[in-house]
Amino acid sequence: MTSPVTAVAATAQVGGGLQCTVYPYWSYPPVYADSCSSPRPSYNSTVHFKVVSPSPAYTYSWSMSGAPLPSTCTSTSSTCTVPVNNRSVDRYVTATVTVSGVGQFISEAWVLAACPGPTGTEFC
Repeated sequence: MTSPVTAVAATAQVGGGLQCTVYPYWSYPPVYADSCSSPRPSYNSTVHFKVVSPSPAYTYSWSMSGAPLPSTCTSTSSTCTVPVNNRSVDRYVTATVTVSGVGQFISEAWVLAACPGPTGTEFC
């Protein structure tokens, strides 16, 4: 069985590292981890990225490939929420954040396509 969403994140350290979770969640509150997956199909998923151990003293520089960079991912935000339309098409999204005085971290998310099925939405 293929995992519907896989993310690989940099190793966590104080003041840095990047973790993720994918909506729709199985549980609430969502669990963030260096590697995240969701077995739940959805036409519109959301990948949430967050810097580990953020500080108000840091600034953040976000970049994205595979999806547009949302305007909410700013230099003062240690989190970045990325909507992903994955209806019938797999999406591979890479987030990169540079944390001032700490370094650069990368997290990658693979969001599998969702399609209509006999019992509702399912993976294609």
